[in-house]
Formats: sequence, structure tokens, C-alpha cells
Amino acid sequence: MNAAISGQAGVAFLLDGKDISVLRVDRPGGVVRCQPNEIPFYLGDAKDLQFLERVDEAEARRQLELANDQIDALHLALILLDSSLSEDTRATAAEELEELLGIDKFQVFVEKVLLARPLPSGVNVSESVAYCREYPLARALLERIDYLQEAITEVYLAWEGVPESVFLENENREYAQTIAVREGFFRDLTNLCAAATSVDNFLISALLNVRFRTIRNHREVLQAWVAPLRLNRQLASPRADVDLNDEYPELSSEDDQKSRGGAYLLEKINRQKDSIVSAMIQRRFDKMDEYLEDLIDFQLKSGGPIYACKSLCDLAMNAKRLGHYKLQLDLTVRAVKLKDDDGWSWSQYADALLQNGQLIKALEAYNTALLYCNYVEARNGRADVLKSQNRLDEALSAYESVIAEFPGDVVARNGRADVLKSQNRLDEALSAYKSVIAEFPGNVVARSGRAEVLKSQNRLDEALSAYESVIAEFPGDVV
Repeated sequence: MNAAISGQAGVAFLLDGKDISVLRVDRPGGVVRCQPNEIPFYLGDAKDLQFLERVDEAEARRQLELANDQIDALHLALILLDSSLSEDTRATAAEELEELLGIDKFQVFVEKVLLARPLPSGVNVSESVAYCREYPLARALLERIDYLQEAITEVYLAWEGVPESVFLENENREYAQTIAVREGFFRDLTNLCAAATSVDNFLISALLNVRFRTIRNHREVLQAWVAPLRLNRQLASPRADVDLNDEYPELSSEDDQKSRGGAYLLEKINRQKDSIVSAMIQRRFDKMDEYLEDLIDFQLKSGGPIYACKSLCDLAMNAKRLGHYKLQLDLTVRAVKLKDDDGWSWSQYADALLQNGQLIKALEAYNTALLYCNYVEARNGRADVLKSQNRLDEALSAYESVIAEFPGDVVARNGRADVLKSQNRLDEALSAYKSVIAEFPGNVVARSGRAEVLKSQNRLDEALSAYESVIAEFPGDVV
């Protein structure tokens, strides 16, 4: 028999073939038969269903009571944090919470939920801690949550920044978030960010999580989520540490430029761009807009639109690395409007459209870019769009055209191999990846692609060995 349990609703549904019966935590007696159309009435607004396979009634009841007690512990913590409630109510909540936190499973569950979202601005944790003077476990929990608010916010905003297109369906975001909270992903990432530790090990374990693998596009969701977190760790440098409260590096007047030289001017512009990127990282978009306007206004006056376009495209690439795909698009739109015959701007605009899932417009933009330039990035980007549109024969031809002109371009060669794999031309794909690896043995895309082909050929021992080789040499690789 299988079971579906909701601690929030306090019910467990027992599924035995076509028969459905229900257990209720508030009724210690036996089970009651249930019709499928009655299930929503039992659940109400609860969204915490857990599914168990091959359990008997006794085990289902035990798991239901555990899930219900975990919800109780969470509710007690929320009561303790709620300043609108009476002192007696909050004091009682602190006492009862202390007892439940003595059980590890309850403490972990409460942390998984409370570390998944920043506390509302009106919550006074210090006031709540005052009710826990005699309860060290409850006090430590609240103090820890308070201490982690900055990291919680960083992780939560990174999740909110994952584009809707990555989830494929609107409902998928909510479902994915439910699983991520339950599996402790938010908690784990918060702890890593607070410790300024790499998130690579998290990615490896998350990709292997059986429950999260039920999410459509789960790999891309995880990659988009951790991209800004990973970049924040990499940019723990002067650029990332710019204090937006410090004096902003004002640009020089025209006379000052002439007297102090171009090198000084370039340094000033780079410092401004660093400040803009730091504002992106800190999600201070009001400051970012202010700095950006100053920079573009200056470059239009001093050097013309071509230099402003270069800065906009450079900043767009930083936005992409941070997972701010809508911002990437906004910046590149501005670039092509400033100078509509600049091939590089059109190429960057096309990439931003691709990142935002606007494939038809992306292809048009790449075609426009190639009217003004022959950049290999634009030609590969056009092939990428064709591949994403499942126009595989055209994509293959586009990659091969790049390879004919730029035989050493590894992006085009990996793209060609991936298309061959998508066409189920597995022997050719394997040969293509081997050719790339022979010339670029450190290319992780080719090595991971080779492992994928071996898996598709059901050569599982070889595929496993190939994956393990990649992981050993590139432990942060998520492919």
C-alpha cells in the first residue's frame, strides 16, 4: 500500500489499488473510506504532500504524526516571532517550542522553512529572543535566523531572479520551490553563502536529488539559481566590495581629460563600471540606474555612441553572468538603439533575446548582426538559436559553416557534436566529441558531452567512468 501525507492538513491518504482511505491525526481511531473527489476538501490549502511507497497503516500514521508535529514546531516559531500576539501566548510558544526542538528532525524542519525566505521588515527578533531566556534551543534558533538574514535574502533573491522561461510553466516554479524548501536546498545554500564558501558541492548533490529531478528542466533551474551566488563568490574582490555609500567616482570634465590623459580617463570609466556591477550584485538597481545614466551621458559627449555601446554590452555580459537576464536584455536594447549599425551590439542583443526565450526575435537579431560583422560569436549564436528551435539540419549546417572558416573554434565544434547527438547520430557525435577532446583535453563541455553520448548508447559503465573522470578534474561542473 502507498500513502500521501500532509502534516499541514493533518491527514494521510492510504492508496490500495483503486481503494482510498484516510487517516486523521486528530482522530486516533481507524481509517475512513474516501472518494477521489473528497480529497481536496481534506487538504484545503495544504501544499506539503509527501508520498510514501509500500507502507502499512501503522507506518503511515507514524509518519503523519511526525509531519504534523513538525508543522506544530514551525507554527510555534512563527507565533514567537509575531509581535501582534499577547506576551502570554508568545511565552507559552517559547516553552513548547523548546521541547520540540530537542528532537533533531523538528529543528531541521523549522530551519528549512524559516531559512527559505527573509523575515518581514517589521519582525523584531531581539524582542522575540527575550521570551527565550530560559530556553537555549529556541533562543539559538532565533539568533541564528537573525544572523543569517543577509544570506537568506541573497539566496531568496537569486531564486526569484530565475526567469519564468526556465521553469517552462508558471506552476512549475511553485512546485519546484516547495521541493527545494522540503529538501533543504535553501537552508544549505544559505549556510554556504554565510560562510563565503563555494556552492559547487551543493550543485553536485542537488543534481542527484531524486525528488528535485522530478522538476521539468531541473538542471537549468539549478544552474540559473546558483549562477549569481557563484559569481558573487568569484567576485569577492575589489569590484565586488565596492561600497555604494562611498563617494561615487565622478567622471572628469573635458579640460581635466585633456590635462590628465586617456589612461586616467579609462581608469575612471572602469571604476564607474565596477560600481555599476557592484550595484547589480547587491540588487541596488536604483543606484545602478543612476550610475549608468552618468556613464552613458559622459561617453556620448566625449566619444560618441560606439563607446557607450561597448560599455552597455560589457555591462550586459555581467548581468548575464549574474543571472539578471531581463536586465541583460534592457541594456542591449539600449545599445542597438544608440547605434543601429553596430554588429557587436546586435550580437549581444540577440544573445539576450535567446536567454529570455525569445527565439524568433533572437534569430532575426543575429541575422541583423551578421549584416554588419562576421563575428564568430554571432554565427555560433545563430546556430544555437536554430538548435533551440529544433531546426537541427539548419543548425548543423550553420555550425559546420563556422568550423570551415574557423576550424579551431571549440564552441562550434561542441555545438555540432550536440546536434549530431540530438539527431541520434550517436557514433558521429561520439567521434566529434573525441576530436574536440584530442585537441582540447581540458574542455569540460566536450568531456561531459562524450559521457552523455555513452549513456545514450547504453554503455553505462563507460559513461559512469567518463562522468567520474570529469568530476574528479572539475568538481564544480554541473553538467
